[in-house]
Amino acid sequence: MRELWHRLESVARARPSAYSAAQLTIWVASSAAAMLFAVFAVARHRAYQSTAYDFGFFDQVVWNTSNGDWFQTSFVEYNFLGQHFEPILLVFAGFYRLGAGPESMLLAQSLFAGAAAIPLFYATTRISGSPGAGITLALAYLLNPGLHRALDFDFHPEVMAFPFVFMALYFAASARPAQAASAILPVLLLKEDMAFLVLAFAAILWAQRHRKHAAVLGTVGLGWIVLVGFVLMPAVRGGESDLAERYSYVTEDSRPATVVPIAAWRGGVRLATATAGGAAGLEASLAGVPLLHPASLLAAVPAVLNGLADHPQQSRLDLQYGVAPLALSLVAAAFALGDLTHRRRIGAISLGRLDILRMPTVLAGVVMVAAISFLLGSPFSPRFAGYTPDAAHRQSIAIALEGIPPEASISSQGTLLPHLSQRKEVWEFPDLRDADYVIIDRDLPITDQGARSRFRHRPRNAARARLFQHPGARQRARVPPRRFAMKVVAIIPALNEEAAIAGVVHELRSGVLDEIIVVDNGSTDRTAEVALAAGARVVHQPERGYGAACIAGVDADPDASAFVFLDGDATEVTSDLAQMIAAVLDGRVQFALGTRSGKSAPGANPWQQRLGNRLLTTLLNRLTGAHLADLPSLKVVDGPTLRALNVRDRRYGWTAELLTRAAMRKCTFLEFPRGLKQRKGRSKVTGSLLRNLRVGYAIAATIIRVWRSERAHPASFEPGGSGVARPSPR
Repeated sequence: MRELWHRLESVARARPSAYSAAQLTIWVASSAAAMLFAVFAVARHRAYQSTAYDFGFFDQVVWNTSNGDWFQTSFVEYNFLGQHFEPILLVFAGFYRLGAGPESMLLAQSLFAGAAAIPLFYATTRISGSPGAGITLALAYLLNPGLHRALDFDFHPEVMAFPFVFMALYFAASARPAQAASAILPVLLLKEDMAFLVLAFAAILWAQRHRKHAAVLGTVGLGWIVLVGFVLMPAVRGGESDLAERYSYVTEDSRPATVVPIAAWRGGVRLATATAGGAAGLEASLAGVPLLHPASLLAAVPAVLNGLADHPQQSRLDLQYGVAPLALSLVAAAFALGDLTHRRRIGAISLGRLDILRMPTVLAGVVMVAAISFLLGSPFSPRFAGYTPDAAHRQSIAIALEGIPPEASISSQGTLLPHLSQRKEVWEFPDLRDADYVIIDRDLPITDQGARSRFRHRPRNAARARLFQHPGARQRARVPPRRFAMKVVAIIPALNEEAAIAGVVHELRSGVLDEIIVVDNGSTDRTAEVALAAGARVVHQPERGYGAACIAGVDADPDASAFVFLDGDATEVTSDLAQMIAAVLDGRVQFALGTRSGKSAPGANPWQQRLGNRLLTTLLNRLTGAHLADLPSLKVVDGPTLRALNVRDRRYGWTAELLTRAAMRKCTFLEFPRGLKQRKGRSKVTGSLLRNLRVGYAIAATIIRVWRSERAHPASFEPGGSGVARPSPR
């Protein structure tokens, strides 16, 4: 026994080798990272922070497949395999058959992402001969904000490509080309564009003089692209994918003779303005080490293909769109560290003369940059803590959702939909279609994508269920079906706005509006012609006056579900317009106001205008008991509420009358702080101090007149029905 004790003591005192210590470190770090990724993902989903696009999308596809409806979905008009070719989802469908749920996808993705650090460590160590280089690059991968942003965006199969890429790198570094090819081929099951990773490794094997294996691998990769991208997917969807719209801008409005130079120009502009920044950020997160090796050119292929898309996240290589460029950049970084370790040349430069590129300095720089990148750019960083519903809130949502029949069709808020997507028909609110239930939580966000999608389809009559806020809980409440299609109309009173009106109309046309009405208020320039050419409907109101123009616009389309009012001088900031419209359409409020309390462009909001607005708003608040911050020009108003208020002022007091009547009748408001952009042309009001005083006096008189009228003849709204407002707790 004493001899055994001495042996154990000698083993305990023995100092492990640097390689053994590095192995232990990376295995522990990889395991810890996988667990943390899984905890974050599952907690986020359970806190109703996952999203319809794309987690609810994947959940419905896998659930349908597990029940025999192979790759069917209600998110697009055709089979999912026509949208993305991802056979790996069959594996998750098998898990669903065994009783698993959507969290199984999050757990698998987290495991793959965390475990990928291990083959990256061994590959880099094999290439460089330095365990320090291996552990440094593996830790830089685990701390990379690009990886974290992809993981934070719920589930996407391509994120699971990392371990296959790094295992292929290890076998390529070990001069085992057959095993390298076998290791990279499974990425073809993750997504159709992962074939470019296969082609990248064909290029690597070719550079290593494994020409036979490289040729076979390259042929498989190219054949897969042709077969899947140009034969199978078009056959499944029966036409062009809606994703093709992301690239249509490159050649639209061009002729055969000019299509090539126009496409080159537009594509170059997109890459320079959007993709260059994302690519630079990706390389910077690795301290620029990948750029020290020619293999970094491999990452340029998926970067350019994604960068050319007219989609913000895709063109910036953000979220899952950065997976392939990041993986290949790490491959290039491993080769670069090998060159640095062995003091090879980079181009015509001898590394022996560059002391700054010695290995300890480079590794220290990579670690420091990785830590800084994590703190500044990772969604898992303490700097990016967001809103999470508390336990009582989550419990109340769960209780409400349990009452939804499993066979019912659903239109649901994006963050609630992944908990309701295991059914035949689901859509993200405000896309209603034929939904039996509409599920809303006023404290959770409505995504821009959801706000845009609703306007591609019109709801029909159906029984609706909504979530309304109550003290301590939420409940489902039936409300009568709407007897008309939801329609949102923008009304722009315009007087001599020839210089600005086209830009205003074009900006609104890219949003969520069904119709844009420009009311020509007796212009003496070409305002009407320019607005009509820009795509707006023009209504002529020769009687001068802001109120007269607004009334004419409403009368031109009186049955709209909601009206958007804004000026035609290009000063409005409309970035929150989709959220403002959604707040009114989902019944949370009757007025969404774009208050001018944010930062404005120099001269856009002069002192006399700010002072006047403050005085008039204070007067309205004191008389009515409201708590408004402004009498803004940008406002979204519920259609039935506007018709019931019957605002008749035909001059500058129209907005004051509208808001005073609404406040006196206890309508609900939601304010969106914003600034103002630089005005195009001369202001009709603020250009003269005397005119400011006259307009201010008229507005104050209107507020007092309407307040007295409402006090003398009080009116109230009844909830429900057509043409009346539906008050709800503020």
